[in-house]
Amino acid sequence: MQQQRPTNPPDLTDGWPDDPANADLARLASDLFASRPHLPQLALDRIQVRMRQEAVRVARRRRVATVAAILIAAAALAIGLPYAFRTHPTPPAPAEPTASVPDVPIQDQFKVTLPTANPKAPHRPLIDLENAGPLFGDPAPRR
Repeated sequence: MQQQRPTNPPDLTDGWPDDPANADLARLASDLFASRPHLPQLALDRIQVRMRQEAVRVARRRRVATVAAILIAAAALAIGLPYAFRTHPTPPAPAEPTASVPDVPIQDQFKVTLPTANPKAPHRPLIDLENAGPLFGDPAPRR
């Protein structure tokens, strides 16, 4: 099952509509094939063997990685599921009502004591803007 290298370059104009540019394309293809040396059949066979070896190696590596991932997932489930069932919280038992604490009714009304007078204004402002000029800069630029 060896593939034979074609002796003539392939016709790149096959199936193209007839126009004058196709002759230039065919000439370019023949020049490209003519300037390249032909590899002997032994070299082509070595390349084909190497390509198959690499394809098999990649497939084997992918298969090993898949099996390893499945084994790790199975181990995680084997460890995790018993732990999850063992530590599953159980609902607490209902507590017995204690007789020592009397039931207190819930109130929705509260007594509030309001001040009798309005609050007084402070004697001086909270921020003294009159003497804080250096903090904010000069209000009027000097000319």
